[in-house]
Amino acid sequence: MSQHGPFKIWVELEEIIDDVWKEDVEDQYCNAIIEYENGDRIGLNIWSEALFNRCPTERFWYDNKIADGPDLIIKDFSIESIKATLSQLITEDNWLIGRGFPADDESDNFTHETQVAG
Repeated sequence: MSQHGPFKIWVELEEIIDDVWKEDVEDQYCNAIIEYENGDRIGLNIWSEALFNRCPTERFWYDNKIADGPDLIIKDFSIESIKATLSQLITEDNWLIGRGFPADDESDNFTHETQVAG
């Protein structure tokens, strides 16, 4: 269990090849939703290692300075591995804290202000 209570993980990972549904394929991405008993949910974009290792020109670059990437990169890109990895990150490492997910107490909430010198 995480500090936010029991949770379920939903992973969308499938591909159609030759009119047949294939699951757990390499070189792709998927979405996952973590849903807590109290109704809190967070969505994640997860990439396979193979997709991440593609040529950088295939990524979405902004002003040729910064690339839009995933929330997580997984080496063993299967539903079972994704769920196990997310469960471990959430329960053992409190991985979602500070990633846009609400914290339980005030000590976990940080406000950062950026000042630009003029």
